[in-house]
Amino acid sequence: MKAIYGRLAATVVLVFGLGQAASAASVTVEVQDVTGAVGESVDVSLFVDGLTVEVGPTGSAFFDLEAVLSFDSNLTLSGVAPASSPAVSAAGVFWGNGPFPDTGLSPSTVSFNSIYNGASGDTFDFLNAEMLVLTFDVGAAGGTFPVEVSSFSYDGATVVPLPAALWLLGGGLFALSFYRRRR
Repeated sequence: MKAIYGRLAATVVLVFGLGQAASAASVTVEVQDVTGAVGESVDVSLFVDGLTVEVGPTGSAFFDLEAVLSFDSNLTLSGVAPASSPAVSAAGVFWGNGPFPDTGLSPSTVSFNSIYNGASGDTFDFLNAEMLVLTFDVGAAGGTFPVEVSSFSYDGATVVPLPAALWLLGGGLFALSFYRRRR
């Protein structure tokens, strides 16, 4: 009877550990630092990691990302363009100081949206994908300035799941917890 409780405890710990690992998948949105001289325009990239977009039964999928940036007052966000990556195509790119001032976005907010076409079930993974190229104008002082993503939101995408190999390993360990060695 004692052996059964030991196996049960090991199983509970294992299942709890897998649950914790499953929630460890996360999404990050990062922007490179700006380094430039006075009056210079500098392009930096915005990267997204950990999202996947799946094409639905209609043959298309919509994806929207909005990020609020925090940067030094010596910088001015003067342009936003889609990245040249072939896997990322933009239907619309907006920002607070952009050509469409009626978007309601603040001057430090950028928005990217796109439609992906393909067969139902096709996926587009954003694993450290360059999404946007941001242009900053450097003001009265040159140097290196960090650009932080204060917050972000997305629609039409899900967090990339844990690899199947991890689930297979967990399942194997679970099965081994019931294996009894006989001599």
